[in-house]
Amino acid sequence: IDTVILLSDVDYEDKAKKLADGFVITDEVRGFLDKIAYTLTQNTGVGFFIYGVYGTGKSHFLTFLVLSLLGLTKYDLSSNRLYPIPVSLQGFSRDALLQDVIFREIERRLRVELPIHSGIIKDFNKYFFQTLFRIV
Repeated sequence: IDTVILLSDVDYEDKAKKLADGFVITDEVRGFLDKIAYTLTQNTGVGFFIYGVYGTGKSHFLTFLVLSLLGLTKYDLSSNRLYPIPVSLQGFSRDALLQDVIFREIERRLRVELPIHSGIIKDFNKYFFQTLFRIV
């Protein structure tokens, strides 16, 4: 029995299948999944914050959500035509820049190399550093 679930488990077919099959969709969880599914159909950006004390299923829920977006669970969200790129911060130093971690994972999963001055990097910097961290 695996007592710790890691987001990186989605990369291993046998672990991913066990996680997907073993996830129990309660009424409360279905409500969260339905809200996320609805939000994904809108043309607005949005974020969700998953919180809870140790052992409450945050990692299992997040892993199930990624697998659902890939169409690999009983709650199929793949019709949203999104390609989730799970980014785990595990194994990175606290000094690592978030944008470097994210872009490294994008490059790894899409098997591409993003030029340092590409539009996606400029957009990332603009959004995260000018919008999210605006000092009021």
